Amino acid sequence: MIPKNKTWKSNAYKRFVESLDCCLCGHSGWDDNQIIVHHAIAIPGLDLGKMGGKANDSFGIPLHVTCHNEFHAHFDKYKEDQPLWLMRTLETAVRHFAPTR
Repeated sequence: MIPKNKTWKSNAYKRFVESLDCCLCGHSGWDDNQIIVHHAIAIPGLDLGKMGGKANDSFGIPLHVTCHNEFHAHFDKYKEDQPLWLMRTLETAVRHFAPTR
C-alpha cells in the first residue's frame, strides 16, 4: 500500500493569510467582502493537493470572497499570476514569523 501524504493545516497560518491584502485587487477585507484563503491550484512543478483535497495551508493566497469567485470563473486569465501571489504571500509570512535577533 502506498502511504498517503498528509495535508499540513494550520488555523494560525490561515488567520495570518486572512489578515493580508487581497492579491487580486490589492485591498483589505471588509464586513461583506472578507479576505479568505485561496489554496493554490495547478502550478507546474508543485504538488498542490490530491484528488478531492486541497493544497497544504502553506500554499494559501489571500483573496476577497468576490475576487476568489472571479479567480475561479476566469482561471485562464489569472493562472499566470498565482505563482507570484504565492511567493509574495510566503515572503510576507517569512518576515512575519521569522525570529528577531
